[in-house]
Amino acid sequence: MAIASRVSKMEGEMGRMRAKMYEKDHIIFELEDKLSTLQQLNQDAESRFKIAFEENIKLSEERDSLAMTAKKLSRDLSKLEAFKRQLMQSLNDDHASQAETVDIGTWDQSVPKAYPDQEMG
Repeated sequence: MAIASRVSKMEGEMGRMRAKMYEKDHIIFELEDKLSTLQQLNQDAESRFKIAFEENIKLSEERDSLAMTAKKLSRDLSKLEAFKRQLMQSLNDDHASQAETVDIGTWDQSVPKAYPDQEMG
């Protein structure tokens, strides 16, 4: 009877241990599932990061290219503005010298002038 009592006690303890083992197996399964989900999320995040990083490199190269183009255009604009100023100054100088050469307001057309080639008649 002592053996039967002892066997019964051991079977009860074995049942409780199996229940704990199933509970721990269930926890392990849940943790493995969470780990798998987190690994997938991590891979997705790494993939998005890699794409964003590559796009950032392309945008940086484009930004640098645009900055160089802007500098070149700025230099070209400065040259064109200087050329415009010189041209305007030249045109103003030409206009001023023409105004000094012939002053229409003081030229008297009523008095015929004799030229040495022509006879006066």
